[in-house]
Amino acid sequence: MIINIIIQARSSSKRFKGKILKSFNQKRLIFNVVDNLKKLEKINKIIVATSTNNSDNQLCKLLKKNKISFVRGSENNVYKRFRQCCVQNKCDYLIRISADSPFINSKLIQKMINFLIKNSNKKIDFITSNYPKKFSKGQSIEIISTKLFLKYEKDIKTQNEKEHVSPKFYENIKKLNSWGVIYCEEFSADFDSCIDYPLDILKKKKFTSNSTLKKKINKILFKKI
Repeated sequence: MIINIIIQARSSSKRFKGKILKSFNQKRLIFNVVDNLKKLEKINKIIVATSTNNSDNQLCKLLKKNKISFVRGSENNVYKRFRQCCVQNKCDYLIRISADSPFINSKLIQKMINFLIKNSNKKIDFITSNYPKKFSKGQSIEIISTKLFLKYEKDIKTQNEKEHVSPKFYENIKKLNSWGVIYCEEFSADFDSCIDYPLDILKKKKFTSNSTLKKKINKILFKKI
């Protein structure tokens, strides 16, 4: 089974322009994400899906310098960018990750990957950490069958579907062979680890994958949706 991770990234964020290249924990924000994902086992490739805009030229130079694969495509049609990644980098499943999630938890992703591989005979379409209940901002993880992902191309019509990639999968979640992560303990707003605004760079430096978070992740279950 070939599994690729696709990180969606662009420098022209409306709320915090250029945030993925800001310094965070002594390195660029996006490299915090990449380094967390490099801890994973059973992954074929990590690919950054960015835009062809000039504003992303610096990002691409840094990715090339650090030998990180990337694909450039439409700024506003992120689904199309992901499709390019899948066509150019063949895989059975893709994992969608956002570049503004420097604390993305590799242990949670690994549990989802292990579940997928262990249940390969089930021919799973979709695994998400956001259904039936969202885990925590900054910990959004979706594993999607590439075959299904490409099949949906003609159905991706609205700007929301193009920009956010996965709405169509949630719309049809009960029709698909979908699985959700069930959390045995609730998460508070303190576990918001996403970088949305400039002040988050300061506030989120205090966020750590502490023992409380680890215990919560150890107590997850997977449920057929």
